[in-house]
Amino acid sequence: MNDISRIKNLAIDRYHGDRLGDNGPAHWDRAWENAKVLIPITKANATVVQLFCYLHDCCAVHDGHEPEHGPAAAFFIKQNKKLFSFLSALEFKLLVDACAGHTFHQLSQSPTIGTCWDADRLDLGRFGIYPQDAFFSTQAAKNPAIIERAYQNSIA
Repeated sequence: MNDISRIKNLAIDRYHGDRLGDNGPAHWDRAWENAKVLIPITKANATVVQLFCYLHDCCAVHDGHEPEHGPAAAFFIKQNKKLFSFLSALEFKLLVDACAGHTFHQLSQSPTIGTCWDADRLDLGRFGIYPQDAFFSTQAAKNPAIIERAYQNSIA
């Protein structure tokens, strides 16, 4: 089992919400699918983005409004820093910052953080929300075909 698979399993074990709910592992997988479409265009750090997809909601406890779950995920990552020894200091910081900030409806100029947040936001169909390009950090995520593809996946 590789490092990312181990970390994904740790995130699943840590997750106290409904595992079949809107913020659970199925959402994490869809976010990663969205990210894989964006990364070749945004040139984001794929390792950081994949880790974000599996960790950003691992501290959520329900599917409702819960802005503190992003900072809680960042704290969880910092608590388990040894597991991330394969990341550079910059990659670790990007991961922590992406998780901490993803719940506050902001945009990022960082291709990696922006790709993280956009991959997550492209999956808003799970809440009955059609993603709006004004809330995306990257030009790639604003592509109508990418938005529609992600929306259809999120409601399937």
